Amino acid sequence: MPEYKLVYFDIRAVAEPIRWIFKAAKVPFEDERISYEDWKAEKKNPRFPLGQIPTLEVDGKVWTQSYAIGRYLAKTFGFTVEDDFLNYRSEQVSEIIEDCRLIAIPLVYEVLGDNNPEVVKNLKEKIIKDVFPRHFTQINSIIEETEGVFITGNKITHGDFVLASWLNMWEDLVDPTILENFPLLEKQKLAVTSIPEIQEWLQNRPKTVA
Repeated sequence: MPEYKLVYFDIRAVAEPIRWIFKAAKVPFEDERISYEDWKAEKKNPRFPLGQIPTLEVDGKVWTQSYAIGRYLAKTFGFTVEDDFLNYRSEQVSEIIEDCRLIAIPLVYEVLGDNNPEVVKNLKEKIIKDVFPRHFTQINSIIEETEGVFITGNKITHGDFVLASWLNMWEDLVDPTILENFPLLEKQKLAVTSIPEIQEWLQNRPKTVA
């Protein structure tokens, strides 16, 4: 089996779906976490060809781009379906979540930086009012089309790891009630986080703000 090393900051964010995939697949990996201070010098290291993280080192070779890494690992470990349209649905959801992430980035930066209470409050209110309802409604309608708890039905795929890990983080970071009006998303998140290996990870992983 290849030796895997995932390199990222000491936060969840875009690396967390990859961690969940490894855990669900019961595949060991090294979870290297770099501090923001150390990153200032480390980003010039040749092992970071784009000057950004996360990266995944596979037997010494460096892979970049978190979603591409996640898709590859999901397929390699059997978290995929044969139906091309359903695989599209899975990736459609992951990209909707990416749209949310990009809009919510200022909140993460503020919480990890100055953490001004008034600024944080305003950013959270904007996300809860203008971002989540629109995007979550679309995801909800996608999951409604299939029979089962996951995006494609009863088989977990890459998009499920992306969706559930971000919902888990946003409940902690933004508001614990964000899924109140989206029972299918709550059901999907619970199905993923109930996987024993992921459940154990959630209980024992490093405690981080984001």
